[in-house]
Amino acid sequence: MKVSKEFKIGLASIIVIGCLFWGFNFLKKKKVFVSQNKFYAIYKDVGGLVDADALIINGYKVGFVSSIQLSDDSSKSVTVTMLVDNKIKVPKNSVARIISSDIMGSKVIQLVLGTSEKYAGNGDTLLAEREETFQQSVDRAIEPLQKKADSLLSSVDSVISKANTAKEVTRGIIYKVQIFLSDKKIPLDAPRFKGIEDMGMYIDKAGYKYTAGEYTTMQDAIELKEILRNKAFKDAFVIATKDGERIPLK
Repeated sequence: MKVSKEFKIGLASIIVIGCLFWGFNFLKKKKVFVSQNKFYAIYKDVGGLVDADALIINGYKVGFVSSIQLSDDSSKSVTVTMLVDNKIKVPKNSVARIISSDIMGSKVIQLVLGTSEKYAGNGDTLLAEREETFQQSVDRAIEPLQKKADSLLSSVDSVISKANTAKEVTRGIIYKVQIFLSDKKIPLDAPRFKGIEDMGMYIDKAGYKYTAGEYTTMQDAIELKEILRNKAFKDAFVIATKDGERIPLK
């Protein structure tokens, strides 16, 4: 039987097209004659994952990434489409975790099989995770050290504060808040002083001077001064005394 030239050309064209199709899919790492299930996973960041990256279970390749698409909404999430050999049973609570496959930062998806008795079907969306970045690993390792450092600094501040307080007490310095000056003597329990604790009075050339509070640290006196200024004693200020006598404020 004589075969026509046209038939030969047509047969050759079909073979060439078939080879091109097989070669194209081979380069994309597809298994042309193997049935596959399609799964999806949605990530905030894919960390450099690209089309055709492998999908593995315990280091064994069971599929690959067929497409990656950025969402159009404000979330800008990334949807990854995966093709998996349909012989692989994937529980519904399985996780598609993006991990690094080498020191150069190449990515693969590690399929962590779940424990569910129900299996994901073609077109289902799996749980998505991404391994922490190098910076996140460093931050996590440093965090306990930072907390210890903060605690240590707080302890040092507390010791210094107590030391300063003890020093002031040893010197016998008492801080008060002067709130009122009068040319006449006024009882310490007068209505204008109602609600003010540790009222006191001393006399100098200007007249009778009334004070509130008795503290061994200036900071406590400053806090009382601010309270009293909000209670009609606008001119209140801190003074220092020693052995009952007013001394210059340092």
